[in-house]
Amino acid sequence: MDKLMITLLALNLLGVLYISVKLSLRKKTDSQQEMNQKLIENMMIIKREMADLKSFVDQHTRLFQIEMARFRAEREQAVEEPKIQEVERENEHLFLTDRYKDVFELQKQGLSIGEIAKKLDKGYTEIEMILQLAGKQE
Repeated sequence: MDKLMITLLALNLLGVLYISVKLSLRKKTDSQQEMNQKLIENMMIIKREMADLKSFVDQHTRLFQIEMARFRAEREQAVEEPKIQEVERENEHLFLTDRYKDVFELQKQGLSIGEIAKKLDKGYTEIEMILQLAGKQE
């Protein structure tokens, strides 16, 4: 009977060990499931944040491209504007030269302002101003 009791105690002990190991494994499984669930939730959060970030970057890239196009247009205009003004000055000078061609030809021949005025039947001050505007005063 002692042997039977020892055998029963041993079987009981084995049962308790088996149950405790099984509970321990179940706790690990539950813990792993919780960790997996948290991992999935975190991955979803990261995915949403990545989509938001991509949207933010795309939006600012478009804004940057618009600003760069505006900057290039302004820079091009700033470069073109002096050229246009130069052409306008040249045209203005051509207009003066065509309109007062006789005045400039007589000046090239060496005539004075008074002589040019007399020859063209214009006032001394008018001839003087024409030459001043053209930058060719004696």
